[in-house]
Amino acid sequence: MAYVRGTLRSLLEMPLKSAPPMVKLNLSTLSVHHDQDSNEFTISCGKGGDKAVLNYEYLANDLVELYHTEVPVTCRGQGVAKLLAQAAFQFVVDNNLRAKVTCTYLQRFLSKNPEREFLKHVVS
Repeated sequence: MAYVRGTLRSLLEMPLKSAPPMVKLNLSTLSVHHDQDSNEFTISCGKGGDKAVLNYEYLANDLVELYHTEVPVTCRGQGVAKLLAQAAFQFVVDNNLRAKVTCTYLQRFLSKNPEREFLKHVVS
């Protein structure tokens, strides 16, 4: 028991790693890149080649599943995911596709931004 307590005490006394510093972004200078071969939208942000990404896959010729959005910790909270979402939904509209939205971020985005143009392309 003493060993367990000592181990626990040493773990509790370890200094916490600090989060990487936030990178202040100017959204008007960011551009969304659409790589249709990889089925992803990306935005380069932060230092060291950090990329925010939105992934999708074709389930049929006219049906895509929007299943994952991720923004590096250093770039979060500044609207980067929103830019990816807007680009992905505009792609769906422009190509007259149907979209199955399984990414929880994108589901929240749609509930907060219920644009008719986007919603009419969403399927369950």
